[in-house]
Amino acid sequence: MNGYAGALTVHARVYYQPVPPKWNDEMFSEHSPQIDTFRTMYENADGLPELVAADSIYDNSTAIAQTVNGTLRISPNPSHDGFVTITGVKVDDVVVFDLAGKRVPCDPERRGDTWRLRLPTSPGTYHVLVRTGQEQRMVRVVRE
Repeated sequence: MNGYAGALTVHARVYYQPVPPKWNDEMFSEHSPQIDTFRTMYENADGLPELVAADSIYDNSTAIAQTVNGTLRISPNPSHDGFVTITGVKVDDVVVFDLAGKRVPCDPERRGDTWRLRLPTSPGTYHVLVRTGQEQRMVRVVRE
């Protein structure tokens, strides 16, 4: 992101092309009434891919200041069992949100300089907000 911390809009389009031109090379090297008929229909078609779906998403979660002193590490990410460990900074508080922005229970447990956190049992992507004094940082964590 090269330091950009603003909102993003991502656009995606999915196209379908039933028969890519290269796939027919071998068949078109042969001749039969069926192949010649198909070749004629194929050559008369416009050959353009067809737009199947288009969508966009707006994401403003990148606008959270990332000024936490030290190197914040949350691992493992993705988490297979739902447990993650937070290290690298002096943590004051941890809050977890789902993708809809709803706060979810997480039961963070302090263990010396590290924190152990249990994500919700449902697989998905969660936003872990780590607070240290006046600073905060949000990290996306995947629960498989």
